Amino acid sequence: MLLDNARTAIGANLWYLLGYIIHSLRGVKLGPGVRVNPRARVAKGCSLTGTVVGRNVSIDAGSEINGGTIQSATIGRYCSIAQGVLIGPTEHDYTQFATSNRLVGPTPQPAAPVIEDDVWIGANAVILRGVRISKGAVVAAGAIVTRDVPPYTIVAGTPAKAIKKRFPTEAAEAEAVRKFLISAARARAFPGSSAQREAAI
Repeated sequence: MLLDNARTAIGANLWYLLGYIIHSLRGVKLGPGVRVNPRARVAKGCSLTGTVVGRNVSIDAGSEINGGTIQSATIGRYCSIAQGVLIGPTEHDYTQFATSNRLVGPTPQPAAPVIEDDVWIGANAVILRGVRISKGAVVAAGAIVTRDVPPYTIVAGTPAKAIKKRFPTEAAEAEAVRKFLISAARARAFPGSSAQREAAI
């Protein structure tokens, strides 16, 4: 058993080392404790710290992830994900005669969660499969998201429920969308800090 476990550990570490090399060459900033599957797609300009990223994960440019586990997801641009977050975990079919997949076989999984652009997810939140978190939404710390979240909506609780909109009017929301698109375009044109981008314009 010891030898088998040692072989597994060495193989896993070499696999994640390959992922580390591939994503470093792509221009992804990888901090301590990152384990990223080589088959994941993490765009240039992302920053990962203390995060485990599975194979069925896509993360778009500019997103910053500060910890947790992402088993399956599509994540948009300029998202902010705090420590201890769990996204797209494997689910079990409790209607079967047993809950263990060792006894009933693989359970068909709902679709990976979709997290659109400019979403902020607080510490220790859980995002289940099959949900869509729309653009500009905020998920409070410790929330468990079991259903779709509308755009620019703040959700909290277990299960997560809407508590307010980020902006008081549709006009304010439209202005936020406009500023986001302009800032994202500037970030592509002038990589670096926001101060550097402003100085270049």
